[in-house]
Amino acid sequence: MFGLFDLIYQQSNFVILLGTVAIGVVIVIAGSKLSKYGDKLADVSGLSSSWIGLILLATVTSMPELASSITASVSGAPDIGIGNVFGSNMFNMFIIAILDFLQGPGPVLLSVSASQILPAALGILLTAIAAGGIFTATHFSKLNIVGANVWGFIFSFLILIGWIIGAYISYRTEQTSVSDEEFIKKPSKREKRTVITKFCLSALVVVIMGVILIGFAKALAARTFSIGSLHLTLGNSFVGTIIVALVTSLPELVVAISAYKIGAVNMAIANLFGSNTFNIVLIPIMEIATGGKSILGTVEPYHIITACFAIMMTTIAIMGVVYRSRKSFLYLGWDALLILGFYLLGTYLIFQVTITVG
Repeated sequence: MFGLFDLIYQQSNFVILLGTVAIGVVIVIAGSKLSKYGDKLADVSGLSSSWIGLILLATVTSMPELASSITASVSGAPDIGIGNVFGSNMFNMFIIAILDFLQGPGPVLLSVSASQILPAALGILLTAIAAGGIFTATHFSKLNIVGANVWGFIFSFLILIGWIIGAYISYRTEQTSVSDEEFIKKPSKREKRTVITKFCLSALVVVIMGVILIGFAKALAARTFSIGSLHLTLGNSFVGTIIVALVTSLPELVVAISAYKIGAVNMAIANLFGSNTFNIVLIPIMEIATGGKSILGTVEPYHIITACFAIMMTTIAIMGVVYRSRKSFLYLGWDALLILGFYLLGTYLIFQVTITVG
């Protein structure tokens, strides 16, 4: 894989851009199939589409984040890995605004079940723990105290335990919400096998294309861009938070839009909330992959800014589900407008903090 990335890096800007578009098209096609078979899998398995979105789709569409974050951490660029995690969570919430725009008048969150509040709140909790871990570990690290690593690992452990407990509670909640009719369904083994096979094949394509897409993204991000007399040097944090996060979130975008188009709004939103929680769980996985030194204690503290914006955007989404306002402005509900505003503001602040202008 690293050899492939080196080969991509040697190509011209045109080839890299063309390759990025081609990979994106494949992800669009495979992502559409993934949501289609995910909805069918909910029917034949007796599980709700929300649970399918929360666990199965969220895990599959987060595989590019997993591969890129681990690769970045092992290769000595933890800021790209952590930036990818928080930046992807911001973009996932931004996708809600995109779905709202596609729907037209009337907020899309009106169609979302209140059961989605639980995984959304879990995402907020895990993100807050991660941000607290960065602050604590960084503080001890600046004081040259050995406890920096210890605190980093403690917060990573809390993230892992929190996700396991939260996923179990979400599962139990979804089980109680599935009607008796769902359990009465007894599809044939052949039907189950066909749906599962097609789902897995579509998922495999999404994962492979998403991982390869990281190579193209890193090649583009490594360049210094000139705009007139300005020369912009992209740092690791900006690359991870904006560029890599945007690229690795493409599967979530495609799956969410595809699920929305077939009327599986709950599955679409559950996929976004589920991906946010799964992305945070990448942090303890990154800790294990790198060993020795805690990731939370080695990254720049301004990742806390991105974490805070991800929390604010998720909170707005929860408020939209609870309040259920029917008002729209410019084809966007007020909740989607706020999410859009916070995403743009957060991106601007990250740009100001991380970019070096020559």
